[in-house]
Amino acid sequence: MSDSTPSTTLAVVPRRKLSAELHALNARFGHEAVQVGEMLGVMGDRAYSLFLVLLSLPFFTPVALLPLSTVFGAMIAYLGCRLALGLGPRLPESMRSRRLPPRFFGLLLRGAERVIRFLESITRKRLPFLATDPLVRRFVGAGIVAAALLLMLPLPIPLSNVIPAASITCLAIGLLEEDGGMILVGFILLLLSFVFFGFLAFFGFEAMEYIHHWFSAHFGAAAATPPPAVTPAP
Repeated sequence: MSDSTPSTTLAVVPRRKLSAELHALNARFGHEAVQVGEMLGVMGDRAYSLFLVLLSLPFFTPVALLPLSTVFGAMIAYLGCRLALGLGPRLPESMRSRRLPPRFFGLLLRGAERVIRFLESITRKRLPFLATDPLVRRFVGAGIVAAALLLMLPLPIPLSNVIPAASITCLAIGLLEEDGGMILVGFILLLLSFVFFGFLAFFGFEAMEYIHHWFSAHFGAAAATPPPAVTPAP
């Protein structure tokens, strides 16, 4: 009589897509105030990279967000600094205990879900060593810190937040999906951010005036045009 040990096969559960995670997060927290720490606990091992994307998303607007840029930029810079120093992702208790307003958080999650769904369609496992090599990850952290500091500059200039925010988003998504190509795009956008702000620093007030007039001419003309006068019939 021979003893036979039944063989068991463990099924590997595929990791849920980021857009699906955000959809589930919106269903759970989108209509109520939530603490940052509670949200991070639900997100799991990808929490902090997803959090970087969420913090960057409000800056994808042509209008400068001066009140938000300091608070959100500080959180982004803190997480990037820990990554640059080779430390694990963690927020101090003062940040973890902050409550996010329900309507704002719900809008943020729905917007992030659309952005992530688009990025999922173009991300691939390309040059994965750029996302896994410890030294490269430190450079990514340093890039996130640099982009966050640009976000925190109190400049009421249209489009001044978009390029640094896009750089942070690409770097964070590159780490999440182990997509070295997306990380390279993030560094290219960071370089463009330095060029943009260098242009402002070199030309100073004249550059700000030019950008302001260009933005008003292209985006503010419709709002500034008065409605046609209605002449009464004789």
